[in-house]
Amino acid sequence: MYRSFKEYGEEVKVYRRTEKKKKSLYDRPMEKVELYQSLLFDEALENRQVFNRKIIGKDDVDLAQLITRLNISDWVQQGYEIVRKNEDVCPFCQQTLPEQFEEKLSSYFDQTYIELIDELNNTTNDYEEKVGFLISQIDSLSKRDTTFINIEKVENLRKLIKAKFDENLCLLRKRRRNLVELLNLLRFQKQLGEVNLEILNANEKVREYNTLIDNARIEKENLNSDIWRFIAEKNKNDFSLFNRKSQK
Repeated sequence: MYRSFKEYGEEVKVYRRTEKKKKSLYDRPMEKVELYQSLLFDEALENRQVFNRKIIGKDDVDLAQLITRLNISDWVQQGYEIVRKNEDVCPFCQQTLPEQFEEKLSSYFDQTYIELIDELNNTTNDYEEKVGFLISQIDSLSKRDTTFINIEKVENLRKLIKAKFDENLCLLRKRRRNLVELLNLLRFQKQLGEVNLEILNANEKVREYNTLIDNARIEKENLNSDIWRFIAEKNKNDFSLFNRKSQK
């Protein structure tokens, strides 16, 4: 049985539509993309009281006024550690120290002083660790697929946060040397908020892309059905002819 030119034309159209659909579904990556995670930082860490509290020794010791006036508590504390190892002899001039001198220093650097020093050191280390980790998280954004997120803007924000962090490290080192100086850390919540806004926008794009992937899987199933339908329709006459011959 011969087919008309129109029938052949329709067949070509169906074939071309099927081929185009096949390319759009199979000739691109079909993996879904994970959402970006928002970045978190506990602002309470910057507001710890130990950063804004003068750390001085016991004020009822007769050495306290001199140490406070000259702002040398940190220097005296270091010297005290040396004195304790030299059995009442000055490690510098080798003269015998005044009576009860070590005892007075021990009273000045009491348990409260020691606990505050430990708290300052622990809080400083905690701050350095957590902000350092935060910056590494921002760095990792650029290592992912840059299709969805504005890497240039995120990188500029990272540089601003890193600059403030570096300045804060200098302030923290200075604070450790000068225990009576109050500390005001530079804040970077505004920049972090902008990074999270970029992540929010990127996740919208990721969700749209993943929806397309889900739909593409359904379309693939439909395409497979269309192909088999096309093959069956194309060979329908041949099947009919074969069946008639088989029945003779």
